[in-house]
Amino acid sequence: MNIYDLYGLNVDNIESAKLLLESIVGIHFELRDSMYIGDYYSSKVSQKERYIIQNNYYEPEGWKEEQYKDFKVLFYANCPQNPDELHTKISSCSDIVCMLHRTIITETRWAKELRFVNGQFEIISEQKLPK
Repeated sequence: MNIYDLYGLNVDNIESAKLLLESIVGIHFELRDSMYIGDYYSSKVSQKERYIIQNNYYEPEGWKEEQYKDFKVLFYANCPQNPDELHTKISSCSDIVCMLHRTIITETRWAKELRFVNGQFEIISEQKLPK
């Protein structure tokens, strides 16, 4: 099973997000550049486990996650080894970092989309993925 989590951060820039996340989750991030998303921070822990901090809005591409315009900065946790432990650590800064969304892909190729509302996950959709 693969889990992909999305968090929104109430900070002014990706540098502030990097410092905060490095201190609470203990992951080191490196600055990268992309013509599609601009500057961003990334940490690749393993072949599957990767973390990305990026701006939610980048000119000229626009909003990365339009439904979450309230957040200037996004944090993607792709296939964390222990997503619940990560969420617990991040929740210690719940006034700054907010869990937004989780996608779960099962071994049988089912995708479940969940939204995090009032401290709980709500199912948005569930579908069988093509092979």
